Amino acid sequence: MAPKVREFLEVKAFGEPVTLNEPAMIRAISSNVAQYVTVKTFSEALRKVVISELEPQLLHAGRPLSETPPFPWSRATFAADKCIFNLVPCHNEFERGFAQFLQKAADVERFAKLPEQFGFAIEYTDNAGNLRYYEPDFVALASDGIHYMVETKGLEDTNVANKDRAAQLWCENATRLTGEPWTYLKVLQTAYKQLQPTEFEDLLISAQGELFAKSHSIPELSVVVLQHPVECKGGVLPEGGRGTIVHVYGDREHYEVEFAEPFPCTVTLQRDNIHPE
Repeated sequence: MAPKVREFLEVKAFGEPVTLNEPAMIRAISSNVAQYVTVKTFSEALRKVVISELEPQLLHAGRPLSETPPFPWSRATFAADKCIFNLVPCHNEFERGFAQFLQKAADVERFAKLPEQFGFAIEYTDNAGNLRYYEPDFVALASDGIHYMVETKGLEDTNVANKDRAAQLWCENATRLTGEPWTYLKVLQTAYKQLQPTEFEDLLISAQGELFAKSHSIPELSVVVLQHPVECKGGVLPEGGRGTIVHVYGDREHYEVEFAEPFPCTVTLQRDNIHPE
């Protein structure tokens, strides 16, 4: 790698060939700007080689949740006979309330909160192109035989859209490779509280309504209003914040939105989290 970096600095970095051992060039390549440009250039070039999409394969028939080793849990729990675990391990009260809903819903056959100890994660790339792993919250089997991967979401961060796309793709591939129907469903805390569902079908009807709304794409440079708080650059963009769409992705469901207040931030958002002003 070192010879390539040296060649880059000698030939390309400064727009013309330079001699690196000259005092002025030594000071130049020691600057933060030179280091930033070099790292950024090589990161983008290497990412195309290191990270690549593979054809999905069914490596094995899967493993049952009952094989999860026993583990201690100090956060919220809920006893449910529809779940394989004696107690449903929840990270917060929203997850606990959602577990109670799944237990009571007549059209849910069984469900589980996926614990970290089970070791299930989906690969995805973040906004910077780095490979990361996403651990879904729940799985549920509805009375119509459809398996659901469910993500309960309170505060959205900048990588939510990337996780959603990865989960949707996983469900599509799982359906194709196993013959068992899988569907991804995201449940937003604010919308869930407003809906107050009693059956799982209520969530699906609500999601379908959002899909109809998302079918009407928003043009680039439109001013939009944030529907739910979103984490960005260590801060939180509040509900009701106004931003401008600077890029519309090809699926017309994801948008790059630039905010000026309460602090400058550009973030990728889903259609259901923004409304035209």
